[in-house]
Amino acid sequence: MDHVTCTASSLEAGDSLIGSAPHRRIWLLLEVDAPWGPQALADSDLPTAVREHIEAFLAGSPEAGILFIRQQPARAGLRLFVAVGDARLPALYALTLERYEDLLSLDFAGLARGERPDCRDEEPLYLICTHGKRDQCCALAGMPVYAALRERVGERAWRCSHVGGHRFAPTMVFLPEGLCYGRMPLEALDDVLDRHRAGQLAPRWLRGRSAWPQPAQAAATLLRQRDDLAAIDGLQLLDLQSDGEERWVVTFDAPGRTSQVRLRRLTGNTTYRSSCIGDKVAAPLSWELLPS
Repeated sequence: MDHVTCTASSLEAGDSLIGSAPHRRIWLLLEVDAPWGPQALADSDLPTAVREHIEAFLAGSPEAGILFIRQQPARAGLRLFVAVGDARLPALYALTLERYEDLLSLDFAGLARGERPDCRDEEPLYLICTHGKRDQCCALAGMPVYAALRERVGERAWRCSHVGGHRFAPTMVFLPEGLCYGRMPLEALDDVLDRHRAGQLAPRWLRGRSAWPQPAQAAATLLRQRDDLAAIDGLQLLDLQSDGEERWVVTFDAPGRTSQVRLRRLTGNTTYRSSCIGDKVAAPLSWELLPS
């Protein structure tokens, strides 16, 4: 590598993890063992009718997104998961297909609404982005974490395509809750997994809860850090309102009370290299709580 990586540039620039998770309530996960192009779905060799079926669902579901997934070693059949990250009732549904054309008979929206309770999967999934064709930082930082995850959670660990935010690699998603983590060192993995099994999260490495817009993600993480709230279900989003340029008022249902916070997003005056591919640059972002 003949340049400073985007992960190093992001960290040096002070670009904050907080509030950086993609806004995605529904996660469609499809096992694709063939090589992934830079744009996983668009560059894939999936049958045209299958790709169009998936694209039609995504076009009609603005809070949904797709990730390609794979494991080492691969198992028989093609796995499909639909994860719904609603904070009060997160859910995960799993199917095994014989061929990609089987997708044509599936109603993804119906799966997300819980119309196939026989497919309910009660165990969490742990995804780690290793999409090197999208950005080399994802493969370099992601593969060691994937190997460690496999040792700890077995087949519940999956490599995945681009989550978003490769400058925060390694990027991880815990489903069905949609908890997105970034920059997490290997030595923190056991602690984060233990917390998750106990119904708690790790705010230090948390990008946000993907079902919520980014201002709500940021408000929740800052509130958790301020009030030492670690329970995954300890905050429920009640309201999000703009309060002027780059300012918001966010209301949560917190343990024993309703909690309202005001926050603003700060944009740095300089730029940094935000991708290892091409010449993309970005200004570092951060968030702060304001006096109530």
